Amino acid sequence: MSARRIVTRMIIILLSLVALVVVILGLGQVGLFEAIFRPGPLVPVDFTKLERPASPNTYLVAPDGFTPVKSDAEAPVHGMSAEKLKANWEALMARQPSIEKVAESPDGLQIDYIQRTKLMHYPDWITVRFIPMPSDPETGDYSTLAVYSRSVYGYSDMGANKARITKWLGGL
Repeated sequence: MSARRIVTRMIIILLSLVALVVVILGLGQVGLFEAIFRPGPLVPVDFTKLERPASPNTYLVAPDGFTPVKSDAEAPVHGMSAEKLKANWEALMARQPSIEKVAESPDGLQIDYIQRTKLMHYPDWITVRFIPMPSDPETGDYSTLAVYSRSVYGYSDMGANKARITKWLGGL
């Protein structure tokens, strides 16, 4: 075997060992990955002017016509006020792992969260807007919501944003 091949193999082995140590330390030291993979500054979402990236690492649920871009799924309508829907949502978020509420709009109807992935602790941004709908004197209040989940890192999320939002909407 040539000296060049030996050096190449040694480099590959060394890099593999370094990667293994980082993973092992990262699993025990969540802060390491959180320090490496920062979410960056919060860019407020204006659903009425929303533009989505070309990458397939986002998922949007919104009422038809609420955003200028096509949503991935139609938002469900709930037989309750937007305030009650928000309270139910916040109770659901309190049971989610690795999630942090980072901002709330002055009217209280839009909230931004960061949730980190389980293994590598990559940050994902999630923005939810609670939307009051006209009430009906006979049946009461109605509301819906818009939810936009997006990955900070990577081109594809392998369906993680869709799975997250689908699960959460099912939990409401």
